Amino acid sequence: MQPTINVLVKAQLVNVNPAQVQVPDPMGGTVTVKGVHVALSDLGNAAYKKDLGGFCFGDLKADSITGTQTGQVGGKEVTTATYTYSLHNLANWANVLTEIPDIQAATQGKTSTGSALIAQTEHGYEATLIPARQ
Repeated sequence: MQPTINVLVKAQLVNVNPAQVQVPDPMGGTVTVKGVHVALSDLGNAAYKKDLGGFCFGDLKADSITGTQTGQVGGKEVTTATYTYSLHNLANWANVLTEIPDIQAATQGKTSTGSALIAQTEHGYEATLIPARQ
């Protein structure tokens, strides 16, 4: 298994069970091989946020705005804000996630940076987080 899957199993967010898997045969057709079936556990279902594409393991708190830039997108004025943030109210299982390097700093109370696109909509101002580039 991949290291990240091992961490998710350790956090009890997913269950992994042996399975017979059908895969394409280079000579044509399919062949059955040993594999694994990975599924969210009850805890994983509660923590997984489909709209965010990942597990929610704490509350993000913006600590400071470090810059803004205003421009036009689709004829509407938008602002991109960069900020520093930290995580609070970590889930009990989140300490296991420190084995994933990308999450390690955030779960150890360190400040991270992010950016968001802010636009006025019919519901007021809305912010969309911009994923960090790897």
